[in-house]
Amino acid sequence: MLPGLTPLPMHSMFGADAQTQLLLHGDGANGGTTITDSSKNNYTMNVTAVTTSTAAKKFGPTSMSFNGTSSQLTVPASLSTFNLGTGDFTVECWFNPSSVSGVRYLVDFRNSAANQFFMRTNGTLIEIGFNSLVKIIGATLSTGTWYYVKYYRTGGTGYLWLNGSLVGSVADTTSYTASPTNRPIIGRNGTAANSYISGYLDELRIVVGKAEVGGGVPKQPWS
Repeated sequence: MLPGLTPLPMHSMFGADAQTQLLLHGDGANGGTTITDSSKNNYTMNVTAVTTSTAAKKFGPTSMSFNGTSSQLTVPASLSTFNLGTGDFTVECWFNPSSVSGVRYLVDFRNSAANQFFMRTNGTLIEIGFNSLVKIIGATLSTGTWYYVKYYRTGGTGYLWLNGSLVGSVADTTSYTASPTNRPIIGRNGTAANSYISGYLDELRIVVGKAEVGGGVPKQPWS
């Protein structure tokens, strides 16, 4: 068995537990402008040009649609719940790109070049980075296809998975600084208003203090 891989109990793999700090199902009416956080925190999301859409969906009636030019989601104010520190964490989502050109950020904890984590695409590639440097590059993305993207850090090593296959791993002992105001930001570059994603996100989840180890692909929405 590869390092960092252990079987997950079913309740852990398919449950929003106490360490789940953000959970966006992306469910709503077609064209809806309310994005609900279904974690225990029930955060009120700041929504800019993101809608719930029936055009593409992985689970449930809709997914979250991003227009590639102005769509973004942020959490309210400055939240200590997203202070990753040196501990374990997991960031995962389903992504269906409408464009695979340029650099586009799925999730970004930065608002400067400070020690923070980001998940992005670069053309047809999926990338993970921190300290403003790309650390893992791999996989080939196509438009109109759903991809399950997952990164977790456990025991000082980070693992990137795509659709159940391990893309790569990297030593990740970074002490991530406290999450800045309105971060993480979903759908664009955290350091400047550019690099917006074009496409759809579904079942986005951020877990702090626990690595959801392994690359198993969910067969149902998080509960």
